[in-house]
Amino acid sequence: MTTIAQYNPINDKLLRSRVKLLGQLLGNVLRKHAGEDIYDHVETLRQGYINLRKKEDPALRARLMELIAGMEPAVLEQVIRAFNIYFALVNIAEETFAHRWRRRQMATGGPLWMGSFDITMRELYEEGVAAENLQKLLDALCYMPVFTAHPTEARRRTIMEAQRRIFVTSQKLDDHRLSREQRQDIIDELETQILIHWRTNEVREHKPEVVDEIKYGLFYFQESLFEAVPLAYRYLERALRRTYGNHADGTPRVRAPSFLRFGSWIGGDRDGNPNVKPETTATAVRLQMQEVLVEYLRQVNALRHVLTHSIHW
Repeated sequence: MTTIAQYNPINDKLLRSRVKLLGQLLGNVLRKHAGEDIYDHVETLRQGYINLRKKEDPALRARLMELIAGMEPAVLEQVIRAFNIYFALVNIAEETFAHRWRRRQMATGGPLWMGSFDITMRELYEEGVAAENLQKLLDALCYMPVFTAHPTEARRRTIMEAQRRIFVTSQKLDDHRLSREQRQDIIDELETQILIHWRTNEVREHKPEVVDEIKYGLFYFQESLFEAVPLAYRYLERALRRTYGNHADGTPRVRAPSFLRFGSWIGGDRDGNPNVKPETTATAVRLQMQEVLVEYLRQVNALRHVLTHSIHW
């Protein structure tokens, strides 16, 4: 019987400690750059609603609502932004620790999580799916995520990059080899990045053009998909080998075919955006093609520094 593990962030004391740290750093930023009044409002609301979640108190709820109603628009805007950043930091912490938990499960050989290739292949094997039938199924498989430009997605690419930097930097704190000074350097770096996030407008001042939406979609390829797609195939191949094994000649009994494709409405959705013209679609295709070619060039250039074999050998 396949054993399935599931990450539960509620029971993770280290995660709560990380959320507390990020919250404290945001508090430092608010005190220094927004003022004590903004910080006090945020803390009053945060603690108040935490208490309400634990136990309903109509009088407390009324006081909090009165506090919100009495804020000037400029103050309310900053309070909302502070909470928006706070919840973004909480999400970053949860994602960081979910990745950490998965890496630990893989490293220790422990039970993997629901939806992983390992669990899925083991379940198919235990249900009696033969290698030949699984191969036919995989050969017919096509998985195509489709990118679309949502008008409600107002986040700027600058904000996404800022949050990505916070995510990457926070992962450095998981290194147990860090000295006290090194850990403090990382914490200082995190506070600086949170300050940059606070100082950066979260929405664009001008309506984005279609070309901006196209470039926005390419962000995910640059930051994750170019790395994630090869890993997905590699993990699937390993799961197939572990579960179904190899032929006598060492080749896998079930091979992983190419089944991932990507589609995009961005730059081609004439129903959703009247500004999309035939030349816009041509631009979208050209930019996407250019992005792929640039990635190939980056990879080839990296190989130049790795494959240093002499032609004489």
